[in-house]
Amino acid sequence: MQQKVEDKGSPCRYKLTYFNLRGRGELPRLIFAAAGVPFEDKRIQFGKEWEDFKPKTPRGYLPILEFDGKTLDQSQTISRFLSKEFGKLLICKHFL
Repeated sequence: MQQKVEDKGSPCRYKLTYFNLRGRGELPRLIFAAAGVPFEDKRIQFGKEWEDFKPKTPRGYLPILEFDGKTLDQSQTISRFLSKEFGKLLICKHFL
């Protein structure tokens, strides 16, 4: 299942890939929503689709974020990047 969350006439610059559930992919989705930034929300199904897609991931797990020919993995890394990118830095005392 693939869902595009974008403005009409505006191509998606970001592609977030995660399973079709909330989990570790939900925080990046919420950051996109809070920033009002369009993104492609690619949702992978467990089973055959995941088995076929897994070798294409950097470390064999999700979520991954693709943008400008680059790929980021790990949910906290993606969330920090997006927060800084969109000027919505979510500061938590545990990261200081």
